[in-house]
Amino acid sequence: MEILSKLSARFNTAKEEILDRIAKWDEEQRQLQVELNAVKTENDSYLAGKLLAKRQGSLIKHAFADKPLKDMQNLAANLTDQADVSVLFVSNKGNKVLLAQGGESELACGAFFKQHLADYRGKGGGSDKMAQAGFATEEDAMAFYHFTAESLKTLEEK
Repeated sequence: MEILSKLSARFNTAKEEILDRIAKWDEEQRQLQVELNAVKTENDSYLAGKLLAKRQGSLIKHAFADKPLKDMQNLAANLTDQADVSVLFVSNKGNKVLLAQGGESELACGAFFKQHLADYRGKGGGSDKMAQAGFATEEDAMAFYHFTAESLKTLEEK
């Protein structure tokens, strides 16, 4: 009864109508998620254009303050579908680093991460085309991000 009373107060509805109100609330949440996904897709298209325009050679790199890993993966896939580029992202949210390759490359993302992550106290892995890693601290993530950017630059110059 205590839970029922709290739910009734929370949803500002009679106890008898709580199930209907929760069903309506659930539908509203689903609709909001659909709208949010559409906005994220539109934002990713816009951001992909900006990042493609400011790339350095075949490398696109960017540091995000709070982009979740899944969103970075979606954006990287968008970029590598559009162009033969390497994509390197870091996010302070969860201290994540992501590397993705479009087209043919000498560098296998997953193997590169496995080879170097321990030096930066990171954990992760991936495939030849995309890899991701998490770090205990923002400093470790940024250090690995900069190391990876320099490594990619060196490979491109060869």
